[in-house]
Order: sequence, then structure tokens, then C-alpha cells
Amino acid sequence: MALGAAPTLAAPANGVQQINAAPASASTTAGAILAASLNIGAAALGNQVAVATPAYGSADSQSDLAPVNAGVVLNNLQVDGDAVIQAQAGANSDQVIAPQGGTLQTVQAVSNASTAARVQIGDQAGATQSFVGAAQVNATAAANLLAYDAASGQIVATATQTNAGPVAAAATVGSTAFNGVLTGATTAAGNEIDLDQGAAASGTIGDLLTMQVNAGAETALTRLSGVQTTTTGNVYATSAVGNALNAGDLVAGVALTQISSAPQTARLTLSPATLNGDFSVQAVGNQTTLGSNGAIGLHQQNDANQLAEVVSSAGLVLNGATTMTAVALGNNFSGTVAPAQIAGQEQQVNSGFQTASINLTGASAMNGTPISLTAIAIGNAATLSAPDSGFVQANYTGGLVAQTATVTLSNCTFTSSAAVSTTAQGNLITIRH
Repeated sequence: MALGAAPTLAAPANGVQQINAAPASASTTAGAILAASLNIGAAALGNQVAVATPAYGSADSQSDLAPVNAGVVLNNLQVDGDAVIQAQAGANSDQVIAPQGGTLQTVQAVSNASTAARVQIGDQAGATQSFVGAAQVNATAAANLLAYDAASGQIVATATQTNAGPVAAAATVGSTAFNGVLTGATTAAGNEIDLDQGAAASGTIGDLLTMQVNAGAETALTRLSGVQTTTTGNVYATSAVGNALNAGDLVAGVALTQISSAPQTARLTLSPATLNGDFSVQAVGNQTTLGSNGAIGLHQQNDANQLAEVVSSAGLVLNGATTMTAVALGNNFSGTVAPAQIAGQEQQVNSGFQTASINLTGASAMNGTPISLTAIAIGNAATLSAPDSGFVQANYTGGLVAQTATVTLSNCTFTSSAAVSTTAQGNLITIRH
């Protein structure tokens, strides 16, 4: 396949066309709960195709014109075992599990309609919550999602995703004690493609042509207030991304285009709280992650700003080893062979501003607890297996300071080691062997 040209595809066996113009809303509200374990959630979708079949070939079209909202609100809980709490919202979702693979053509579009997912635990004054076992909290919103897993076959795909609506995910937890491990994520994505990313997926990806265009702002917000964790191993991620492509092994010609013209904001607020663990915040315009690849074409263009920040007010107590990371990226690519240009367009072009910051006020660490704080802001980042002079990164800023990474500590007391790192870079290429 010539780079930039559409692959030759066999005629699809069938096709699905979905148009949604009515708002979709799912909500779960509960209070005064005493439970041995808890699995509770809300899911709202504008359009959905869900397939599980030996082989699948189709030409699917999905268009969403109305808001999609999912929310979970819980107060006064006591859960003596494990708990899973999640809110999921998606305007268009096309998910296929086909062990033998197949040929798929997908077009997904979202107009100016919003997509939002929200989890609130302890939002009432005076409410108290406790979890004895492991607790998982997820708030996930995606305008367009395409997922195709093949256990042993080959996937051939052409996919176009366009989003013009805002996407928001939020998780707010207040006055809650976690006596087991706390894990979870707050994730907002404009367009996402996942190929062979499932636990049982080990097939290959043949001819692949993708176009992702995002013009809607993505916002992911996590707030932990009055939260106490009493064990170690806690992990929570807050992420906002415009366009994301995650794929396994690419064995044939591929042309990948990602264009984002709207901002991404990811924020973690801690006020006050007693906790420990690994907390990451990430805002990315365009991201492509490949298992392996041969000769492919790539064009990533980010024309908007990314903000990733961690903020705390007085009263933050770190009662165990804690890592906080804030990462803001305009364009990010990870693969093996360096991609070629598509129709003369540079592989990575960034004209947005990337800001990563960690600002802790009045924080303290107990009993010699080690602390690690890292802020990274990069315009264009690529990870390759070998250097290539034809791989071009262009970071255009008009002479302004486009990448800013800061860690600010005010009135903080750390009785043991504190590792602080800040990195601001226009272009970065990492060679791995």
C-alpha cells in the first residue's frame, strides 16, 4: 500500500448505520448503604455496536447529535468487602471481538453535543463513607470509541472519527476512608481507537487507514477531599486526550492521521487528605502507541493547549511512599520503525502550549515517607527503535514559551527524601533497543 493511499478492502459482509438525535442519560443515586460488597454503576450511550463472533466484516456508520450523560452519586456508605463504582458515557461505541479477524470500515461522528461521566462519593454535608476492601472508582467519557480484538486472525480496517463536542469526566470523593487499596481513573477522550488491546488479543493488523479529527475540548477532573487511605499500593490516573490510537503488531501498510484543535485539561485536587500511592495526571493532544510496526505513514497535528496539574491546599498528609506525576504533551508517538510523511506533511507538528504543574501548599509527609514529584511538558515526543533523518518534529510557538513545567512547594514538611524533577522540551526523540 502506498503511504497516504486508501488500502484495498474486500466488500464488507454487512453494515450498520446508527443516528442518535435524542439525549441519553443514565444515573444511579444511593444513600445509607451497608453492604458486604458493592458493584454499582451507570452507563449511557448514544450509539452502540457490540459484536462477539468468530469473524466479522462490516461497514459501520454512527452519528450522534445529542448529549450523553452518566452519573453515580453515593452517600453514607459502609462497604465491608470490595467495591467497584463506575460511570461510563459514550456518544458512539463500536466494539468487536472476533478471534479470526476481518475487514472493518467505520465512520463515527459527534456534532456539538456533549459527552459527560461523573462519579460523586460523599457529596452531601455530613455524609461519611468507608470501604474495608479494595475499592475501584472509574469515570470514563469518550465521544468516539472503536475497539477490535482478534485472538489469532488479522484485522484490516479503515476508520474515520470526528468529534466537535466537549467531553468531560469527573470524580469527586469526600469524607471517605479507604482501608483497602484504592485504584481508579478519570478519563476523557475525544476519539479513541483500540486494535488488539484486549487480554486475549494476539492477532495482527494488516492494511490500516485512520483519520481522527478532534475539535471538542476534553476535561478530566479528580478531587479528593477529606479522604484517608490506610494501606499502600493506591493508584489513580487522571487523563484527558484529544485523539488516541492504541494498536498491537502492524504487519502491512498503514497511514495514520490525527488532528486536534481543541484543548485538553487534566487536574487532580487534594484538599485536605491523608493518602499515599501513585497519582498521575496527563493531558495529550494526539497519542499513538504501537506494539510494533514496519513502514507506515504518520501525521500528528496539535493546534491547541494542554494543561496537566496537581493542586493541594493546607492539610495534605502523605502517610506512605507517594509519587505524583503531571505530564502535558502536544503529540506523542511510540513504535519501532520511524514513520514516513503522509503527502509531504511532517510527522509531528505542534503549535499549542503545554503546561505541567504540581503545586503543594502546607503538605507534610509522615514517618520518613519518600516523596517523588515530576512535571513534564513536551511539544512533540516520539519513541523509536532507531534514528531516522526523515522523521520531522516541528514545534511552532511564535517565539513564545510554549512548554512550561513547574513544581511549587509552599510551607511543606518532608522528613525523608523528596525527589523533584521538571522537564520542559520542544521536541524529544527517544531511541530504544
